[in-house]
Amino acid sequence: LIGNVHFSQEQVRVSCDRAIQFKTSGNVQLSGNVIVQDDSLTMKFPRGMYFRLERRAVAYDSVQLDDGRLLLTARFGEYLIEPKRAFFKTEVEAKDKDSKLNSDSLIYFRGQERIIAMSRVTIMSYADNITMRGHHFESWRKQQYSRMTEKPVLVQLDSSAASGAVDTLVVRSIVMEAYRDSSRRLLATDSVEIVRADLAATCGFA
Repeated sequence: LIGNVHFSQEQVRVSCDRAIQFKTSGNVQLSGNVIVQDDSLTMKFPRGMYFRLERRAVAYDSVQLDDGRLLLTARFGEYLIEPKRAFFKTEVEAKDKDSKLNSDSLIYFRGQERIIAMSRVTIMSYADNITMRGHHFESWRKQQYSRMTEKPVLVQLDSSAASGAVDTLVVRSIVMEAYRDSSRRLLATDSVEIVRADLAATCGFA
């Protein structure tokens, strides 16, 4: 099929410029302005595949997924209609109204609003000017809770001094946990090191 192609499977709607359907399997090769929609989710990419029996979309080159809560981009993406799970890898970026995350790979569970990010993870929090790095990050949006493991490092820049000088706070530990509820706590556990211009500390928990 060539030109303004549309097809659907139950609630899933797909459009593209060109499609090749393999009749035996029912799988469809997609190219050119591909858009996959599943209720409030929209996934856009230049080329990929839709697997009919698995109800799975695979995307290559430049992938964007937006479900109204999270905007995901990467070089490769995969979305399973059921259980509403996405897997992205290579130059992954995830953004919402509060923060931006970069990593090598990421799993997004839409129903649970849960994220698992792996390898070279960096998170920037807009409100408090905090950057956190590590190699394994998990977030539960509904519970307003997240944690970073595997060499987590927190850096906060504070430019509120009267002199205008920027003070940098650096925290290292084995595990870091963040609570985004009214308490807005960040807990550092095990082998904690805290350094800033006028302060240095080590402890087991902070």
